[in-house]
Amino acid sequence: MVSSGPCKMMLLPVPVSTRLDQAHADSAPDSDCETGTFSSSRGSSVSSDSCRSQEADPTRCLPCNALRLRWQRRRMEQEGEQAAERSVAGGPKPQRLPDGTWVTAKFWGISRHQIAELYKTCRRDDRWCDTDSVSQFVPKFVAPVTDGTQMGYALLVNQESPQQVNLMISHAWVENAGVFFEDVLANTYEHEIAYICFLSNYQGSAEEIDAQLGNNILTSPFTEVIKNPACERMMVVPNEELRWNAQGLYSRLWCDWEIKVAADSGLPISVIEQRNTDCHLLGATTLSSRNARCGDPNRPMNKDERLIRDAIKNLPPETTRSHALGLSFFCLSTAYGAEIGKVVVPGDMTTTGMIVGLLIGVALGCVFMFCLAANVRSCVARARQRDGYKVLDSIIKGAQVGSYSCRRFTMERDLPALAAVCITCGVIDGAVRCLTRANGWIQMPAAFLEGTGSGGLLWAMFNINMMGPWTGVFLVRPAAQRCCAALLAVLTMMGSPLGVYLSEGCVGMIGVGANVGFLTGLLVISLSKCCWRHALGLLGAIGIMVCTAFHAPIIWRANFLLVVGFGGVLVVPDWKFKQRIMLVGLGVLAFAGVQAIAVFDPEYKNTELFCHTATLGGQIGGQR
Repeated sequence: MVSSGPCKMMLLPVPVSTRLDQAHADSAPDSDCETGTFSSSRGSSVSSDSCRSQEADPTRCLPCNALRLRWQRRRMEQEGEQAAERSVAGGPKPQRLPDGTWVTAKFWGISRHQIAELYKTCRRDDRWCDTDSVSQFVPKFVAPVTDGTQMGYALLVNQESPQQVNLMISHAWVENAGVFFEDVLANTYEHEIAYICFLSNYQGSAEEIDAQLGNNILTSPFTEVIKNPACERMMVVPNEELRWNAQGLYSRLWCDWEIKVAADSGLPISVIEQRNTDCHLLGATTLSSRNARCGDPNRPMNKDERLIRDAIKNLPPETTRSHALGLSFFCLSTAYGAEIGKVVVPGDMTTTGMIVGLLIGVALGCVFMFCLAANVRSCVARARQRDGYKVLDSIIKGAQVGSYSCRRFTMERDLPALAAVCITCGVIDGAVRCLTRANGWIQMPAAFLEGTGSGGLLWAMFNINMMGPWTGVFLVRPAAQRCCAALLAVLTMMGSPLGVYLSEGCVGMIGVGANVGFLTGLLVISLSKCCWRHALGLLGAIGIMVCTAFHAPIIWRANFLLVVGFGGVLVVPDWKFKQRIMLVGLGVLAFAGVQAIAVFDPEYKNTELFCHTATLGGQIGGQR
C-alpha cells in the first residue's frame, strides 16, 4: 500500500502539502510510502519525460531545441498574462505557477509516462476501487492533491516545464476510471502530451471551475487546446456505461462541442476500436446530438449548455466536404488568376503578369474563405434543411467509419504558415538570382515564382500529415513522418533531372518533373497504407501532369493547382455517385477553361519562353 500523506508532501509546495497531510492523516494507511511513484512525479517528471521525449523524437536533442524551449516559455508567459487580464472581463482564467506565471490551457498537458505512473500509484492505494467512475476517482485522487494550488494535476507535475498539448482526449466522467486509463495507455504514444479534462483542469470549487471555462465557449480551454496548431489529433474514448444506459458518449454536449471544434480545425479524429459502435457513440435513446445535455439531464439547461447550443446553431460544423470544397475553390481562383494575368500582360512582362494574377487569385480565394464561406455554408445547410445538429451527427458517424482519420487542410490554421514559407523561399530565390547573375534583376520575377513553388513543396515535406486529404494517411510517430518526408524529398529531387532528360534538355521541365516526383511520393505513401481510393486519385493526378508536360507544359502550374484542388474533393469518401460524377464534370470544365485561356496567350506556342535546351557544346536552342 502507498501512504497518501507523505506522497503528497513530495508533490506539492510545502505549506499546501502539510495542510493536506494533516487533513488525510486519519485515513492514510500505516505503511510507508514507496517513493518512485507519486514522489517521482514532481521531482523527476521534467527530466525523465524530457529524456523519454528525446528518445521518441531525436530532433529534440538538437542544440537549437534550447532556443525553441526558451522562446516557447516566453510566449507561454506572454499569453498567460494576456489571458489573466481578459479573465477579469469574463474570459477563461488561466492556471498559475507558484512563481506567479500564468499558464493557459494549451500548456496543461500530461505525458503518457506520467499517466501510467499515476494509474500505477492509484491502483496500489487502499482507496482505489475497481468499480469507481472518473467522477468518483477525482475527489479521491486528484482534488486532494491539487487543492489550494490553483493548478490542475497535469500542470502540477510539470510546473518546472509546462507541457504543450498535442493530443486532445474526449471522454465522459461516467466511465470506469480503470478502463479509461487502460484505453488511453493502449492507444497513445510516448511522445504524445495529452489534455485530459479531469487531470488538466483545476478541480476546485464550482466557482473556480466556472472561472476556468469563462463566459465564451469559443475561448474555453477545450476550444483553445483543439485550435492550437501544436495539437495534432483528437482521440475519442467511448465507454460501456453510456452504452448500457442506451445514451452513448454523445449524449454529453461537451463531447459534441469537442468533436465540432476538432472538425472545424481539420484535426484527425479517431475513435478507439474497442468501442466504436453506434450504441457507444449515439446510443439507443439519444440518437442525435440534438438531445445531448450538459450536467444532470433532469435539471434545467445550465450556462455551458446554452453557450454550446448557441454556437452550434449560429454556425454549422465544418465537414470533410466543406474543407475540401473550400480548398478547391482557393486553388481554382489561384490557377485562373495566374493564367489570366499571363494573358493580360504579354511579352517580356508575362511572368510579372502571372505573379500579379496569382496574387489576385489568392486574395479572392482568401476573401471567399475568410469572409463568405461561413455564410455560404449556413445558407446551404438551411436550403438542405440541415441544421448544426444534423451536420454534427454526420461528423460523429463519419468519425466512426474513419472518414475523419486524416488531417485536413484549413485556411485559418494552415494557410498563413504555407504562405510565409512560399514567400520567404520566393524572396530568397529572387535575391540569390539577382546577386549571382549579370542583370539578375530581370530574372527576379521568374525566380520568385520558382521559389514560391519550391517553398510549397518544402512546406509539404515538413508537414507530411497535411497531405492526408490526398494520401489518406495520418502518421502519429515522428520517425514515420521523417521517413515519409525523406521519401518525398528524394523522389522530388529525382523528378527534376528526369523531367529534363525525358524532354531532351528542356530546363523548364525541372518544375514539372519535381511535381510529378512529389505526387509519386504521395502515391507510394498511400500504397504503403493500402489507401486504394487515394492511390487511384494520385495515379490520375500523375497522369494529368505527365500529359500536361508533353502537350501544354506552359500551363503546368495552373494544372497542378487544379489537380490539388479537385483531387482533394474527389477522394472525400461520403459523396454519392451522382455528386461524384458532377464533380468530375466540373473538374473537366476547369481544366478546359485553363486550356482555353492559354490559347489566347500569344506566347502559348513559344517554347523559348518555357524551354532553354542546353546542348553538350553549351549552345542554347529553342526546341525540345
